[in-house]
Amino acid sequence: MAQRVFFVSSTGRVTYGGRYAGASRSVGMVVRTLNLGLQTDMAVQIYGGLEVGGNATVTGMDEYPSNWANCPAASGSQKAVVAKDTSLVYTRGGGQIVGNPAETQDTSLNAQDFLQYGDVSFDELKALAEKVYPAGVTVNNTAPALTQDGRCDKSVRENWGAPTDPTSPCHFYFPIIYAQGNLTISSSSSGQGILLVEGDLKIAGGFQFNGLVIVKGTFETGSGNAQVNGSVIVYSGGSLGVSTISDLTGTPIVSLGTCAIKRAEEYNTAVSRAIPLSTRAWIDLSGAGTSSN
Repeated sequence: MAQRVFFVSSTGRVTYGGRYAGASRSVGMVVRTLNLGLQTDMAVQIYGGLEVGGNATVTGMDEYPSNWANCPAASGSQKAVVAKDTSLVYTRGGGQIVGNPAETQDTSLNAQDFLQYGDVSFDELKALAEKVYPAGVTVNNTAPALTQDGRCDKSVRENWGAPTDPTSPCHFYFPIIYAQGNLTISSSSSGQGILLVEGDLKIAGGFQFNGLVIVKGTFETGSGNAQVNGSVIVYSGGSLGVSTISDLTGTPIVSLGTCAIKRAEEYNTAVSRAIPLSTRAWIDLSGAGTSSN
């Protein structure tokens, strides 16, 4: 069928005795897989201003954690920062923006580019979140958690996967995490998946995140050597004003990671599942005289 569109059929048979023994019924359904339409050619996309200071680095060099296996070949140096107005993007001190090119201006950027991702909107994504944090919370520690029988315990809110341990049952767990307002992460732990922030995001310490970060407000780093590998989308509240400038200080590294982006989508069942077409999705194959075999 068409790209991302599939026909699924199912047949049920009566296997016990009785008047209907041997009877069968077949139904079919046309489904499509969701498409997040995530761009994998930029480290940061930002609506408002961005200041990269201290010894912070934003790089478009595609890379992935050294202990990750079976990632596709890296795509080399890509765009570091894509902004609506690059006159609002600058460095100070030892801050660096490195890429090919380092800065790209796209005056056509609008709300859709920050809040709509292929078939799915920000609001639809947050409704799928497995981890939800109230506004104003500070996350001090995230760590993989296991059930008593050794499986990844996805019910634990602080379980954001195990990006640094390929042997962990949580290594391929990429949850959707949603903060209902401002979020501060102050820890030396790690996480992975899709991080959605309704307000502003601040990361301090040595926290490491792999995947997609979407911030409706501003993005800030403090002291420490935090790392984000994947892509960061910052809406800046839809404003070009001074009050919505995102500020990276300390020694953080924000780098493009196409493998992390793809895994955040492909290893999350909520966004990689198939869904029925909105109309005329199913058919009674038995009634139509068509066999599913």
